[in-house]
Amino acid sequence: MYKVILVDDDYHVLEFLDSKIPWEDLGFSIMGLYQDGEQALQSIGEEYPDVIITDIGMPIMNGIELVKNIKKLNLNTHSIFLTCHDDFSYVQQALRLNSFDYILKETIDTDSLRDILLKLKEKLDKQKEVSTEVNNMKYLIKENIAVLRSRFLEMLLEEKYEDISNWLKIHETKLGIDSSFKICKPVICYIDHYSELRASYLSNDLLKFSLNNVITETISKTGKSFSIHYKESMFFIFYSDVSEEDVENSLIELNMNLGKYVRSSMTAIKGSLCEFPKGLTSQLKILIDTSDQRFYMEHGSIAEVEQHPFTAEISLVPYKDSIQEFKSLLLHEGRIGLEKSIEKWMLLIAEKKYQPKVVKEWALNILLDLERMISSQRNGESNLPETVDNEQVLQAETIKQLERLLLADLEKVQRAIKYIHDQPKNTEVLRAQKYVLMNLDKKITLGEVAEHLHLNRSYFSRLYKKITSENFFDYVNRTKMEKAKELIENTNEPIENIAYRLGFDDKSYFLKTFKKYFGLSPKFYKMTR
Repeated sequence: MYKVILVDDDYHVLEFLDSKIPWEDLGFSIMGLYQDGEQALQSIGEEYPDVIITDIGMPIMNGIELVKNIKKLNLNTHSIFLTCHDDFSYVQQALRLNSFDYILKETIDTDSLRDILLKLKEKLDKQKEVSTEVNNMKYLIKENIAVLRSRFLEMLLEEKYEDISNWLKIHETKLGIDSSFKICKPVICYIDHYSELRASYLSNDLLKFSLNNVITETISKTGKSFSIHYKESMFFIFYSDVSEEDVENSLIELNMNLGKYVRSSMTAIKGSLCEFPKGLTSQLKILIDTSDQRFYMEHGSIAEVEQHPFTAEISLVPYKDSIQEFKSLLLHEGRIGLEKSIEKWMLLIAEKKYQPKVVKEWALNILLDLERMISSQRNGESNLPETVDNEQVLQAETIKQLERLLLADLEKVQRAIKYIHDQPKNTEVLRAQKYVLMNLDKKITLGEVAEHLHLNRSYFSRLYKKITSENFFDYVNRTKMEKAKELIENTNEPIENIAYRLGFDDKSYFLKTFKKYFGLSPKFYKMTR
């Protein structure tokens, strides 16, 4: 459907046009009706009209002025003027504005306007067809350039300098690269929130095409600069014959344009000045390895490349402390403190600069532990709210994104716990389960828990079995064995230490219990993971 706006200071004319013309049957849809040109011009925002049907003589802003102002916006909008017999001077101006047609109000009827609209639609269809062909040709040309530039990047990374020299002589014009420079400053750029951005486009090729247009248009203003796409969300920019200030300003402008035209941003890491092409390979390899640095950067930020080691492991103490803290907040429905707790742990992680892979595994292990906690409380309940999305956590691009994902997942866990607790169930059973979950490192007895609940030991035992259809002793062992399995899968702790951490004084009894639940000894279970 082609979009139309109707403008006339006589509302009866607008009403006639709106109601008497079969717009949709003719391939048009009405965007709006306006009684003066200024009002119509102000209404034109992100969605532009294909056709304006306007009265020539109107107060405030007449039809001629309206069309002139629209042409200043570089809109390919067609105009049809409504005029009276005494508006001949206006008609001459309308013709000079290349209006599609004009109609005398005194003789206007639905048939004549219908014929004009059918002719206009035929013209619009042809323009659309030509525009599509031109865009397809542009796309193919740019695709070919992108393929050539990718091959150029491959040769740089493979250090094939002799091949590069000869290859550039043949393909330099097609590449659109002026390689006469001797010194180059490479920059690696990461498109922020790429997965969300990708989901908003019809195809990955269309997204790449859109990004390439913005990037090429922006950096072409800065020296002998060019870009090469590297991976889905990553590309290189090569700057030459420009100052450091020019590079910084170019990257800032590119970020602004990405926000304006693609609704995204990029994080940029600048390499060092180097000789072209021989000094470029080592710089590119350094920049390719900057994903750990990028993890601790804000979206949209620009920085120089840093080369420093990241802390390899998160010690067990912070993990134990964090999971206990999250459990306490979740089990006691402490929503207010949850966000502050995550922020505190993320600040600690950022300060220590742990390897991103290790940080994501820490977050994932917390979520898995909490999922097991939910599983131990569900008592046959299957209609739980949605819980965590482990894959998203592992794909987090930055620590800030991981913080948001972790908070969202913990809130899902919280909703699931609340849902379980809202089901008809005895309060004493819930309190007993919470006690177990908070004291897995201790030896837990039926008598100890009954005393904690101020209940008779025998009465509590019968009550727990009646409500859950499970012996309390079995619940304790099952929960501890789930925790043991997690520690075996995710740590290198000796089996003896794991048994001790879960309150087992007798290692052989721990081994026997583990085998009862999982059919394998802990040692063989670890070998099969």
